[in-house]
Amino acid sequence: METKDLELEKILSKYHYAGISVIHTTKDEIDYMLSYGKQDLESGVDITPETIYRIASVSKVIVAIGVMTLVEKGVLDIYEDISKYLGYEVRNPKHPDKIITLEKIMTQTSSITDGFDDPNYGYDAVNVMGSYVPLKELLTNPNYKYYNPKTYLDAAPGEEWRYSNFNCGILACIIESVTGKYFTDYIKEVLLDPLEIDGGFRVEQVVKKDKVASLYYYENEEFTLARNLQQFERIMYSKFELGNNFRGPAGGLFISPKDLSKIMLMMMNKGTYKGKQILKEETVNEMEKVHWSGYS
Repeated sequence: METKDLELEKILSKYHYAGISVIHTTKDEIDYMLSYGKQDLESGVDITPETIYRIASVSKVIVAIGVMTLVEKGVLDIYEDISKYLGYEVRNPKHPDKIITLEKIMTQTSSITDGFDDPNYGYDAVNVMGSYVPLKELLTNPNYKYYNPKTYLDAAPGEEWRYSNFNCGILACIIESVTGKYFTDYIKEVLLDPLEIDGGFRVEQVVKKDKVASLYYYENEEFTLARNLQQFERIMYSKFELGNNFRGPAGGLFISPKDLSKIMLMMMNKGTYKGKQILKEETVNEMEKVHWSGYS
């Protein structure tokens, strides 16, 4: 057993886990891959570097890449009011004179929040619902049944950082509004397919579904199944009207560590992976700049 295996096993021995994949890369290629545990505890299938995970909030990077492909084409401008792209005015009611730009959405400084874990109103409430919820109503209509005034901070756009899944969903809706394509399809077209990645923001887009890992909770010293492939397939949002599919993009990408490393290598190499240019070098440089600093 190599030293790196022993070192990792020493670390892992301190924790409880169902399965773990580790990939280390240089700037040019994958250096080594390690896998431990089970892809699915019930069936006993082993984890491999090809195991496909729902990667949670790492998905946000992929949404940002999608936005920047449209900035390159001149379709989007990160300093433009998002109202222009959504087709209706979006303002923090406490600061109606302040525009909310794409840059502020992407830096989590838009003053738009998830609704502070309110189970009845706002993004946090509707995120667990399968029914159609119009984005416009949620952002602009105080009389809408799920509208939450806590969606907006007291701070003006650009003044305060606040982590938000909703902001990422709004980006996906903007992509749909300006392209006339579902966000999930657009990302496959401009990023996943060119890099020959088996994955997507909908599990139905995964080819090797037998590689999809189950999710588990660890409570009271035991693992409890949270969701397996069959549940991922069954509990999936419908495709709603374009510009209204804001639930899912913030954490819903299915991808293997091996394929995810292609995106990382592409970014490390200023937009190019093995001769395939996904982004321009100046675009990656813009993404790597500090666009906001401060305290939340």
